[in-house]
Amino acid sequence: MHDMTNFYKNLAMAGGFLYVFIYGAGALSLDSTLGTDKTASA
Repeated sequence: MHDMTNFYKNLAMAGGFLYVFIYGAGALSLDSTLGTDKTASA
């Protein structure tokens, strides 16, 4: 049971990282917070 819990945790983390990799961090990004986001000024 402990191994299955770790598997689902790792699967969820991989999915989250994949989502951020594909779509970007958006408003949560450091560039957006500092106002240096290149897409925001365009």
